[in-house]
Amino acid sequence: MIFNIEYTNENLQSNTGLAVFSKMLEEVNPEPIFQRYQFTNRSTSYFYSDKDVLLSYLGLLLSGQINYEHIDFCRTDLLYKRSLCLEKVPSKETIRQRCDILSRCNPLIFEVLNEWNQKLLERYALPGCIKGTDLIPVDFDVTVLDNTGSKKEGVSQTYQKKIEGYAPMMSNIGSQGYLLNLDFREGRRHSNCPGTSEYILRTMNLARRLCPKQKLLARFDSGNDADANIVDLSDYPNSYFVIKHQQRGCNAARTKALLIEEVMNNYSTKHIKQGNAIYYNWEKESIACIIDKKGNQVMKSCRKILCVVELTHDLNTGVPLLIPYRSLHMWRTNLPKEKYSAEQVIELYKDHGTSEQFHSEFKSDLDVERLPSRKFLTNKLIMSLAKIAFNILRIIGHQAIQSKIINPKKNLTRIRLRSVLLKIIYLPSKLIRKHKRWTIVLPRSNPLSRLFREIYEYI
Repeated sequence: MIFNIEYTNENLQSNTGLAVFSKMLEEVNPEPIFQRYQFTNRSTSYFYSDKDVLLSYLGLLLSGQINYEHIDFCRTDLLYKRSLCLEKVPSKETIRQRCDILSRCNPLIFEVLNEWNQKLLERYALPGCIKGTDLIPVDFDVTVLDNTGSKKEGVSQTYQKKIEGYAPMMSNIGSQGYLLNLDFREGRRHSNCPGTSEYILRTMNLARRLCPKQKLLARFDSGNDADANIVDLSDYPNSYFVIKHQQRGCNAARTKALLIEEVMNNYSTKHIKQGNAIYYNWEKESIACIIDKKGNQVMKSCRKILCVVELTHDLNTGVPLLIPYRSLHMWRTNLPKEKYSAEQVIELYKDHGTSEQFHSEFKSDLDVERLPSRKFLTNKLIMSLAKIAFNILRIIGHQAIQSKIINPKKNLTRIRLRSVLLKIIYLPSKLIRKHKRWTIVLPRSNPLSRLFREIYEYI
């Protein structure tokens, strides 16, 4: 079949989903937040306001683009301008320069974006509990943004070998994985570097604002295994924590061997999983002790759960091992013992691995991996905008699940951001002006047209 190629003057759109964001702007208008903060370098000579510049770049992120150059394809896009309430779309040079100025001269801009993100979540997000419990998960974890080979400010060796880049700490809430908070860091910074305790408490306060009555469960990897974090989280009301524990120190190997022997002699439960793997569980009390700012000693007790995994056969070949291989895994938690057994605590922590999928979507689907600017503060501003874009797409995806149009036979809890971009944001349409109103005409033959309308009416 050979087709003829012709042109038309009609306004055909390939980014119809931005209209949903336009309606969100009416519900959660950031203008009062911008007016509340007085920026020191606000100049009347600027043709574009701060909000217009940020909205223009946010529209790019919502389309899965991060480079400044992609704005050139949107400058003549009528739906792009109408959705973002812009009279004119700024150029890539304007966006680059103004983002540098905002991030360097206006540190309060980060507070503006964080508050905007929080209001967006409070308006639309409904964080889900962990299956079978009444706990709202709040996952803290560090991810690596690979910027190897670049000379950007703040790029350095990360905890992953041969990878240079940034190492931001990200905090997701709920089973849907809404991005609650983000701390942009240099690659060389440790997971529990100075300032982490303040970030954790600030994030827990944001989670409490979003879920004022529900119980929270903060989950951490071993990088945040510190007595100071345990003391702070033990005093936080109506919340619990689970932290992967790791034996440290010069005698860590010897201590680990002694702990394995202690577990094998005193284990409380034993069960077999995955064929030949035998699990031995045991728990005891652990004491976290710190010295506060006044010089007083503060002590908190918690549960220390130990699990020894014994392998009698090689996992790859199935050949029996002459000497069984044993590995030790430990956690510290303040979950009540009478309600959550050691096995249940371990299963609750295993679900923490889901946050790695959220980070993968953030970096791959939104293309937030190699950041476009050479300046650290500008990249921090871009990450704050990407956080808002991530949550908007997650909210749209959650509403798509509620409509039962996408995979109605499957009990989905979330759909990945790439599916939201392909099925909703990139939905084709025609934009016309009828009876002094702008109208989006959707193809009746496309089954996703009804899905888009349901989402738009819900927002």
